[in-house]
Amino acid sequence: MRVYNLYRYSVPFALSLLVTACGGGGVVAVDNSNVGDTDQSSIDSEAASLTTLGVSVTGRVADGYIRGATVCVDINMNDACDLDEPFAITGEGGAYDLAIPELHNDKPIVAAIPADAIDEDTGEAVGQPLVFIAPADRPEFLSPITTLVHQEQRANPALNSEEAEQVVKSMLGIDESNVSLFTDYVAQSDGNENTEGTADRFEYLHDTARVVASMMKDIENQVKDAAVSKGVDVVGDKDTRRAIQDIVRNEVRELLPQIARQVAEIVDNAESATTAGSDAQVSAFDPQVMALSLRPEIEAESLTGRIEANINRIDVVDSDLRSLLSDGVYWMEFDCHYDVQDEDRSIVQSENADIRKFPMPECDALYGRVQLSDDGSNLASESYVLNVSSGTWEPEDLEEENRYANYSLVGGEWVVVSSDGPDGQVEFLTSNSAVVTNDEGTMHLKSVTQELGGSPVIHHLLEDSADAVWFDLIRNEDMFPSESKAHRISVRQSYHPYILYNFPSHDVDANYCADYNQNCNVLEIVTDGVASTAVSLNQLRESIIQGVSLRSYSRFEGRALIRLHGVAQADGQLPSQGRVEWILNTGNQSVDIVSAVDIDPVDIASASLDFPDIDSADGSTDTGEAEVNQRGTLLNGRWKLIEVDSVEMIEIHLPIMFRNETDDESDEAMLLIEHDGFVRAGARLPDTRIDRVFTYNESAFETLRSIVEIGMSEGQ
Repeated sequence: MRVYNLYRYSVPFALSLLVTACGGGGVVAVDNSNVGDTDQSSIDSEAASLTTLGVSVTGRVADGYIRGATVCVDINMNDACDLDEPFAITGEGGAYDLAIPELHNDKPIVAAIPADAIDEDTGEAVGQPLVFIAPADRPEFLSPITTLVHQEQRANPALNSEEAEQVVKSMLGIDESNVSLFTDYVAQSDGNENTEGTADRFEYLHDTARVVASMMKDIENQVKDAAVSKGVDVVGDKDTRRAIQDIVRNEVRELLPQIARQVAEIVDNAESATTAGSDAQVSAFDPQVMALSLRPEIEAESLTGRIEANINRIDVVDSDLRSLLSDGVYWMEFDCHYDVQDEDRSIVQSENADIRKFPMPECDALYGRVQLSDDGSNLASESYVLNVSSGTWEPEDLEEENRYANYSLVGGEWVVVSSDGPDGQVEFLTSNSAVVTNDEGTMHLKSVTQELGGSPVIHHLLEDSADAVWFDLIRNEDMFPSESKAHRISVRQSYHPYILYNFPSHDVDANYCADYNQNCNVLEIVTDGVASTAVSLNQLRESIIQGVSLRSYSRFEGRALIRLHGVAQADGQLPSQGRVEWILNTGNQSVDIVSAVDIDPVDIASASLDFPDIDSADGSTDTGEAEVNQRGTLLNGRWKLIEVDSVEMIEIHLPIMFRNETDDESDEAMLLIEHDGFVRAGARLPDTRIDRVFTYNESAFETLRSIVEIGMSEGQ
């Protein structure tokens, strides 16, 4: 992620010496994980010393609940349960009691799951070994999802468990503060047990975890097969086994938004069919089938390098943030786009799915520099783009970038807010953290540093999961010179949460924006096949009584229409809340919502869509008939009238499956806002957003810049 884009809105007593933990406790050797090279006498001595002080934790292991897993304190942090580490065996309901030694309460908790462990969701053996992990300060629940949180901390050590959890929650599209990824989602998905009204969210987490577990097994098989084909020892070498686990989790992380969307769509399909009283058969949820449909292609050619890079991972240490910002830090990336026109695609049939291969992208090479002012009170930034023809770096045209800056609600007014970078006043809190403040909000920075001198450039890029374009430029012999450093900076952004989008004219008539005060972001009401522009919230609320369809030139890439329902209040006032229905095109056929009045989920060529009549004008409920098939999914949610700083808006519940369809993949709710004579689309953003960026000192940056310049010029 580009550093300056971080501001853009494009949308952690006493202890029994012997723990009886649903089957036993103490120290253990587990066949399916790394086994420590320790003789029994030293084990007994070490165990005695470990179990003198500490705490006992009761918890559960779940995909569904898993019986027969070994849970341990990962003292040597090798993602395995070794001979000399305290352990417990899970029993019914995946339950365990684990002794955590006081001297090691900062170590993660590992669940080593053998192939014959029982998954209580299916009543069958899991069939293949798995490893789940939870951060040291959250030991009560281990699942595939907590494993991804732990992986996030490993990739970005500046994050604490709460921040790492927030990153994963964002990818899952979960914004509710009372939904924790460390809560027993199996128990809380039971509506009779859940008193918070969040059972559906925990059911969604449960289903997502099942897919993630299936995907972990499938990807691990692929990685091992590919590694063996290149002569890699995937059995006897402990470091290689751990590296493979890291690669598997990173692959799953990249696919998590896709997994989330598909699971949410299945849940919504089932709920919609139930709500509508439909007799349509809803396909049974099969996590293994979904995992196979989303499986990535593991390239054997690059895999040995990825394993080697992981094994030779350079430790990170806390940074002196003031010092590194005083010297200035650099970022570099490619801004690429792919030509995805149908005529340019080639489709290769695989056993499990269509794999679409696209032409090489067209890319701009960019870099930027962020530096502390001489008096240490402000940050300033600059950015450059490579002119390949001349071989020179030219200042990026940020005026054009900011031409369509969005509005933020500040003090009851919609104010244009834009930023050329992470500029603003800076306050240093500790040696490795600071807060930057500007008119868009605040940004909390934390940093850690890696010494790169003498290491292969390709290892760093592989660890960073860099854009594939890099690997067309890099050579195996490229090395970082001495004094080269990379700085991993975590950025926790707190900004004005209510925004109004400002959209340029793209595929519409050039005069279109002029008709709407130079902002194409307008909502249209579709009534009886006729579209009219909404000019006020009152007009919209009057139309809601009849049930209106809305469309926009800007939301969800033209993939969705929404319909609002509501009834007049008892005193005759206009409705202030009601039901929302979404129609989403999920088929292969492209649908242009700009030109289509409505979409029929059964026949996209049809000009109308029969939504079920929910909340009819007389207050009764007529469920009507809803069509659900592969081309369209009917979704339900809620809308309500809200007021913030004396500004009225309609807030629309955003289904989980749409969270990653929005411009910046972070919207928590859609807003309808009366502004400048028209009703426009906006969003409520989360209170905070956490990103991580790689920055470099001058020595490392110059190495990367030289590689880019040579590679881009040779590629002309």
